[in-house]
Amino acid sequence: MTTSTALHPAERDLLQEAFHTFDQAAHTLQQSYSTLTDRIEQMDAELSKSNEALRTQLQDNEAMRAHLSGILDSLTTGVLVLDHKGYVTRVNAAASRLLDRKADRLCGQLAFTLLAELQLTVDEQPQRLGARVLTVAQRSLEASAAGSSGNLILIHDVTQMCQLEERLQRQHRLVAMGEMVGDRKSTRLNSSHGYI
Repeated sequence: MTTSTALHPAERDLLQEAFHTFDQAAHTLQQSYSTLTDRIEQMDAELSKSNEALRTQLQDNEAMRAHLSGILDSLTTGVLVLDHKGYVTRVNAAASRLLDRKADRLCGQLAFTLLAELQLTVDEQPQRLGARVLTVAQRSLEASAAGSSGNLILIHDVTQMCQLEERLQRQHRLVAMGEMVGDRKSTRLNSSHGYI
């Protein structure tokens, strides 16, 4: 018995057809892979560009936030930033100094409870807090056209102004007393002339 390694022409044609189909499939697969690789590289480049733009925007936002924080902390007016529920979310250095409390003790508190503890009210009339005279005002914090996103409590130290007003009133009283004394002396002098 001998084995034959020769293929029949039909089998050979079928095998050649199978190799040809395989080559075409491999070629199509290679093209698809190449196209997919190109698309991934393109998307990777777009993502990298987008990430860089976001990184730049984040740095700009951080710089703006730091700048605005610097401005807020350099104000001599005390500022309490409240959320829409009335809780203190941010405090500047002046508010901490004027209320004689550290910022971390102020943040998270309900603003009106805090003011009540300090015996202060939202009123632009002068109020005493220890040796200081303060005015406390509230302003709406507009974040968008949709409406308020919270409030600001503004605390002004008017101690010097009140002291100056008291001095001025005292001087006015002294001037008025001086004028009264001067008028009495003048009246006495005039009446004593009548006796001479």
